[in-house]
Amino acid sequence: MNVALFKVSSLGDSLAYLSIVQALQRLYPDWKVHACVSEFAAGLFQAVLPASQLLVADRDEFHSAWKHPLRLRRLLRRVREWQAQAALLGDDQPNTAYLLARLAGGATRVGPVRDFIKVPDALTHEVAWRTGQGIPLWNWEMARMFARVTGGEELPVSPPVPSIDGLEPLPLAARRGVVIHPGAGKAYQRWDAHRFAELARRLAVDHDVIWFDQEFTADVRLPRSVERLTPRSLQFLLELLCRARLFVGNNSGPMHVAAMAACPSIILNGPSHPVWDPMWNTERISMLRAANVACQPCDPPACPVGVCANTREPMACLNAWSAREVFARCENWMEHHCSGGMVLPSRETAAPA
Repeated sequence: MNVALFKVSSLGDSLAYLSIVQALQRLYPDWKVHACVSEFAAGLFQAVLPASQLLVADRDEFHSAWKHPLRLRRLLRRVREWQAQAALLGDDQPNTAYLLARLAGGATRVGPVRDFIKVPDALTHEVAWRTGQGIPLWNWEMARMFARVTGGEELPVSPPVPSIDGLEPLPLAARRGVVIHPGAGKAYQRWDAHRFAELARRLAVDHDVIWFDQEFTADVRLPRSVERLTPRSLQFLLELLCRARLFVGNNSGPMHVAAMAACPSIILNGPSHPVWDPMWNTERISMLRAANVACQPCDPPACPVGVCANTREPMACLNAWSAREVFARCENWMEHHCSGGMVLPSRETAAPA
């Protein structure tokens, strides 16, 4: 059977979805799985599916394609080539994905219930979100429904940790340092870059520190001992985190990479709802949330709000954390969670937290 998956999403969301693609490939070898994915996450799915079974799309262009007939027609032509008998849509897919599934996704179409979708009869089977449910688990329930209604083998109740088999590049020299990633998709999700820099200076006294530069951190001053890198690829980041003593960053895609790599992590979490927290290796992750900020979290489960709405005290949820306090937590976390080297998780050995 030919099946079509639609998950044109950010890196972090795509990482959480990887376990679904891997499970379908492993449990249903007679299925030919095709997927429409984003440029951000193409490397993830290229390690699982042949290039001929992938449609890689610019995320912004894909999300708006349903309003642009020529762009939509090009996408539809590609999806129709798959000759899919069934389609599965991820939690955050736009009207474009629902249109493509309706027009070329086959007789069976499984996906989430979303208020903003304007495509009539797009789905044959809907899966609603339950209050408090993690987004990866919601996607997994859709995959379980998909397997059930297409006559496949029943999927387990909980999703496995995504396997990184085939993703790791040639080994780097072994590292035991701290990786700092000050970026996030939107400015209101980022702890102040100068506080990250102060944290780096404190950590650099006793640790090797690797700093991932972003456009907005190019002018941040750091000690010479801090190694500044520019992210080259997902594989490079994954390899680094598999060998890092500690990862420090915001709630972002690299946070999910660190969780998949079982890397001990300190995460500055501001507006993000707990349903977006990593699902695996949670015992290695310390999520820093300001306890006394009433507006936190401001992001609803459905989608980010995009900007800080706290006009009285902007960015209060993140500014509540000083570099001194985060440094103390880093030292404590490394003492309790970083006594040995990291082990690359694999399909055979990894298990849900």
